[in-house]
Amino acid sequence: MLTELSNTEAFLYARQCRVVVAKLRLCWIDVNEEIKSLLKHKEYTEAAIEHIRKDLIINKESINMRKKPKREAVFHVCIFKKK
Repeated sequence: MLTELSNTEAFLYARQCRVVVAKLRLCWIDVNEEIKSLLKHKEYTEAAIEHIRKDLIINKESINMRKKPKREAVFHVCIFKKK
């Protein structure tokens, strides 16, 4: 293809290629920065989810520890039952 072009046309073609390469590099840098940001947010989200899981486990354990014997639970049901 370049063999068919004149020197001026070849120069313009090479210049356009350099412009395209420069734009692609800028886009590549932007994409890399966005990836870094998304990875950081992913880490924050995973840490938050892990804290929520721990809180749920602690909540479940505390509920199990606070369960009342059946005789007390039945007594409370009778008190609040409407007639």
